[in-house]
Amino acid sequence: MSVKSNSPAAILTTLNQMLEQYALRAAGLVYRALGFPPQFFTVLFAVPRIVGYVSHWRESLVDPDVKIMRPQQDYRVRAAHALPSGP
Repeated sequence: MSVKSNSPAAILTTLNQMLEQYALRAAGLVYRALGFPPQFFTVLFAVPRIVGYVSHWRESLVDPDVKIMRPQQDYRVRAAHALPSGP
C-alpha cells in the first residue's frame, strides 16, 4: 500500500480503492462461475453503478432541497508557503 500522505483521509481513500479493486475481481470470479463470457464483464460491472446513479438522481427529484449531488468533501489546506520568485 503506497500512501503519499499519512493523514487518515488519505489512508481511507487508499483502502477504499483497494477494496473496490478486490470487489471487482471477486465479482469477475462470480460472473465467470455463472457462465458469463469475459466480453460481458464490462457491462455487468456498469449496470449496478448505473442503477445507483439513477436511483440517486430520482431521490434528488423527489426532495426539492437537494440542490447538488456531490459526496461530502473536507478540504484542509496548510498555511500558505512562500513561493520562490521566478527567473
